[in-house]
Amino acid sequence: MKKEERDETIVGGRAFIKPKISIAECKAILNKKEEKYTDEEIRQIRDDMLILVEIDYFHFLKCMKREAEEEELKWQQESEQKEVKIIPLKIETDIEGDLRKAS
Repeated sequence: MKKEERDETIVGGRAFIKPKISIAECKAILNKKEEKYTDEEIRQIRDDMLILVEIDYFHFLKCMKREAEEEELKWQQESEQKEVKIIPLKIETDIEGDLRKAS
């Protein structure tokens, strides 16, 4: 893929690379029916579609982050509810050295 055939946006220090299909591929898809598009119209349609993909991608990331945070909170709440309390038993021995529970 040529350098001009892709674009990137920096997100949180990482590049979100948006590969682009060629104008020829877009033309083959868009010009199947009666309406014919110029190369510039096809380029604009392709770029607009990539913007929609990017919006969808960022929405997906936001939803995944929220879902992970909700799962973490749920796990923490369940862990707090299941907390086990350990009560030490007082152990004594009788005169013969046998163990018995202190009352």
